[in-house]
Amino acid sequence: MIKRLAAVLVGVAMLLAGSALAAGNPSPPVGMSWGGPALGVWSPDLSKLNDVLGATLNVKIDVPLTFISGIGDAGIIPGFSVGGFGGGGSVREGNLRFAAGFGGFMFNRTLPLKEGYWFYGGFLGGGGAELVINDDSQPPTTIGDALSTAQQTYLKTGFFVIGPQVGLQIPVTPFIQFRASAGYLLAVGGDWELVGRYELSGGRVNWSGPTAQIGVVFGGSWPTSPPVPMLEEATVNL
Repeated sequence: MIKRLAAVLVGVAMLLAGSALAAGNPSPPVGMSWGGPALGVWSPDLSKLNDVLGATLNVKIDVPLTFISGIGDAGIIPGFSVGGFGGGGSVREGNLRFAAGFGGFMFNRTLPLKEGYWFYGGFLGGGGAELVINDDSQPPTTIGDALSTAQQTYLKTGFFVIGPQVGLQIPVTPFIQFRASAGYLLAVGGDWELVGRYELSGGRVNWSGPTAQIGVVFGGSWPTSPPVPMLEEATVNL
């Protein structure tokens, strides 16, 4: 499903961009600034982790993962923009809570559409995930019980991400635009650690995978100022 959604978003962006460029649209704005929330999906490979969770806790984490993110994008050079993003989501299965997210810096080439613009570029950043398992089989009744018996297991991991993206923004009003994008995360790292101290083997997640986001952004853009005509030299007849 996630691969189909990413392919559809890329295809729509390409088709709209091609038709707009063929129609001879004006140059992109000199100034632009947009930001807002987005809903996304992400499809890392959790198969090895799910094997361990199934054997020990009889639970499974489904993909794609859904997440909520924030996006900010701005530019002062025609045809280019830079910005940042970040987001994450969590899943609960029985006594297990799983949370993951990523964020960082993005840079895009922007090209005008008849309404709005499309963009392509990349992103660079990092992410992390955590697993929290609660043992409720023998809940403590005293402080001594709580201190002497582990009731919770906390695992965490971190990773570096880089990847391409393509998308489009279509105006709803002069100050509100719909934004859709698709990309692919290339991730490095991801070994699990117990309470941030002991590195563990097994259950490693391949965080690389396709991702897509849709959202609404708020802001505005400022068109290129028209060229100032040169003053013609007056001819004085003596």
